Amino acid sequence: MVPAARILVVRARHEFSEENRYVVHVLADEWRRRGIAVDFTDRLAEPMGPDVLVFPHLDVTLTPPRLAAVLSRCARVVNRAVVDISKRRISRQLVASPGDYHGQVIVKTNLNFGGRPEFRLMEAGGGEPLEKLKAMLRLDWTVSAMVTPEKYPIYPNPRAVPPAVWKNPRLVVEKFLPEREGDLYCLRQYVFLGSSEFNTRALSPDPRVKSGEVVSREVLDSTPAAVRAFREELGFDYGKFDYVMHGDQPVVFDVNRTFSYNPDSKAGSASALMLKLADGIDPLLGRE
Repeated sequence: MVPAARILVVRARHEFSEENRYVVHVLADEWRRRGIAVDFTDRLAEPMGPDVLVFPHLDVTLTPPRLAAVLSRCARVVNRAVVDISKRRISRQLVASPGDYHGQVIVKTNLNFGGRPEFRLMEAGGGEPLEKLKAMLRLDWTVSAMVTPEKYPIYPNPRAVPPAVWKNPRLVVEKFLPEREGDLYCLRQYVFLGSSEFNTRALSPDPRVKSGEVVSREVLDSTPAAVRAFREELGFDYGKFDYVMHGDQPVVFDVNRTFSYNPDSKAGSASALMLKLADGIDPLLGRE
């Protein structure tokens, strides 16, 4: 095939507000500086030929079936194989019942990022689905499954998990396998596009290691082979994997294909780090 001359980013209509600093914005600006045309659209009705690299960027857990069908017929697609990033699809730490495991566990939503992206879609669409969701919000979290990533509950063992959780298909129970440094918890992030990649490690007093509680962040020198192998297994070209080193084994517990960034990151210039990914687009464009 001839190299692609244009990148077409396919997004959802509600995305790209001022509060969402998606990395793809930084990359698009850099690609344009390099003379690559980059367009954005919220509609892809027909498959694209080899002159266009289609870059799906929908901040939802499951790619809508209609769009997935069109993408399957496009000549060049970023993350073509990545249509489901739910916990049941990607987690290798799931606990199925109270008797299956004896260590600490954490309860999460099956949908990515607490289901917030799907909630935003319902807000944008309104109508009966949104009203039903608002009614669900008034119920206990074990029934509604409305629990934010910052508050994912951690239990000393599976037997302490509320019985309703085990019956709720919108929730999952995972082994909680933290990485520690003294009194702090560690979170490693593997960020990549094609062959361009980097890793960081953040430290926080909060076991969930969310950005608001991070006290320091560093750039690491290498990617564990098992993490890169897991990326290949899932078929990712572009993304961010959250993982820890539990003992000498890496444990990936979250994957993201529409990640944002903090320009005030304690790792230094977040924008400069993200620009390291820009070169990774060339093979995907067919410029090898």
